[in-house]
Amino acid sequence: MEIGDKVGQFIYMGKDEERNQHEIERVKNGEIKTPAQYFLWKCKCGNIISRQKHPIEHEIIISCGCSPRPRPRKLNQYEFFEDYVIGHFNGRKEVFYIDLEDYEKVSQYTWFYHKNGYAYAERDDFEDGKRRKFYMHRFIMGDKDKEYDHKDRNGLNNRKENLRPATHLQNSWNILKDKSHDKHSVVGVIPPEKETWKWRAFIRVEGQYHYLGAFLTENEAIVARLKAEKEYYGEFAPQHHLFKQYNIS
Repeated sequence: MEIGDKVGQFIYMGKDEERNQHEIERVKNGEIKTPAQYFLWKCKCGNIISRQKHPIEHEIIISCGCSPRPRPRKLNQYEFFEDYVIGHFNGRKEVFYIDLEDYEKVSQYTWFYHKNGYAYAERDDFEDGKRRKFYMHRFIMGDKDKEYDHKDRNGLNNRKENLRPATHLQNSWNILKDKSHDKHSVVGVIPPEKETWKWRAFIRVEGQYHYLGAFLTENEAIVARLKAEKEYYGEFAPQHHLFKQYNIS
């Protein structure tokens, strides 16, 4: 390849000697085993970037960031309502929800269902030219690194009213996952397994189970569990939808 050759939307400008020397130093310092070779490329907009040959030659990178990637051939299908939109994954029964005002930016990408219950897409990371996954809820909220909690525990409900900033610990609180869940409809409440036994209540805090007591009635055990949720979890209580029913204030 000669300097001045056109490759896709770029013009080849030769080796990036400074960055290649830095790669050699990284090998000497034991950071990496093999130095990568970087080259300078002039984008159609005039910006010059430093990238390896492969992502340029195979059009994994199509610009310096000045132009969005063309839309994938198979985009998601959408249903429109008054102030929200329902999106359909290709080949799956699950659906995701977004606000109508977020449709334009969300619909630029093809979204896939992740086994962890979230919607994700992929795009080029222009820092290193690699393809990166990113979650829809973080994309909508404008911060790819910050954690957000889904209030209703549905990771596919990405309407902004359902999303709130949370620490990793707070995010884990709002999950209905408990060893007692298979035994009773209210998490943290275990019914008597013998005639002489009572209703029992537990709560999990920072990985440790706390015994809340034994009770004569189911209602007492549920109230004890919900009060503990309010005390330890606050607005992130996973069963806050039951607070009104059991007069938890």
